[in-house]
Amino acid sequence: MIMGYQERTYRRKADHLRFSYFRIVLEETDLWIGVDHASRDSRMEKSVKQTLKDIRKDLVGYALSHPGFFHSHTPLPADPEAPEVVRRMCAASAKAGVGPMAAVAGTFSAIAGERLKKEFSVRELTVENGGDIWLHIESPLTVAVDAGDSPFTGKAGLEVVPEYAPLGVCTSSGTFGHSFSYGRADAVMIACRDCSLADALATAWCNRISREKDVEKTVQMAGKIPEILSVIAIREEKLGIAGKIRFRIFA
Repeated sequence: MIMGYQERTYRRKADHLRFSYFRIVLEETDLWIGVDHASRDSRMEKSVKQTLKDIRKDLVGYALSHPGFFHSHTPLPADPEAPEVVRRMCAASAKAGVGPMAAVAGTFSAIAGERLKKEFSVRELTVENGGDIWLHIESPLTVAVDAGDSPFTGKAGLEVVPEYAPLGVCTSSGTFGHSFSYGRADAVMIACRDCSLADALATAWCNRISREKDVEKTVQMAGKIPEILSVIAIREEKLGIAGKIRFRIFA
């Protein structure tokens, strides 16, 4: 599971004019959920917490009967009898060439968002889980990249338009945060329609960046993958971008 805690200071910049936010924390999982004001319902907190309990129970139960699941850094065989959360994680990790836990945060975001939207007919919704975001929107939304101490933190991002939603926008780092990485990228942000896959691919491509000179080649290669709609990679003073979604630089 995701271990440790790092203060999520980027949440202070959330758009409260557009969304009503609430936070749900259950053990290592920390969700920051934004709902359009017209769709906000006081029962949502209870619903999301129950969803988290359900999927965490399924994941932990499966892992206990499959030793090595939590610690594998390579894909594991598909299991059609596994719970939904496990099937999604394994499918994403197989495509990305990483362990299934590389997709856990994005998968939790997606399942929580999908169930909340279905239960309450929410118009607009964002679910953020340690920098991994599932979103469903009706007008453009800018997602800034968090790259730790990099000068690009909060200064670069993607302007997502509704035609790409629902969408996963996930970020991995080899220099800060709780996630394991073989690389030293300050941040690799990946946007995919499949949030689980976005999370796994962010880890996979972050693993490839050790020095500034790795950024350009990595971005070029990642941009050729059909499932990747956009990629941003940052290492120290080097920033690389590729993809269909509009890239933004902020003052």
